[in-house]
Amino acid sequence: MAGLRGQAVDPDAAGLVVNGVYGTPTSSFNVVASTDLSLPLENWQVVATQAFNGSGEVVLTNAFSPAVPQQYFLIRSP
Repeated sequence: MAGLRGQAVDPDAAGLVVNGVYGTPTSSFNVVASTDLSLPLENWQVVATQAFNGSGEVVLTNAFSPAVPQQYFLIRSP
């Protein structure tokens, strides 16, 4: 996944939409999140497990929550 690039990040009515390209085709990954950027990555919560499509692309949508005013995300291989 070293080549993964965020192609577009778009906050819309549904939430935060991220389009990614150059992932390893059909490989799986986790999306982890934390409200505290200083936490070690092993303490971040897995919020999604997905796979890139056959072209190495992915579209992720995370709904906004008024209860969480700030949140950080990272894509990592399992």
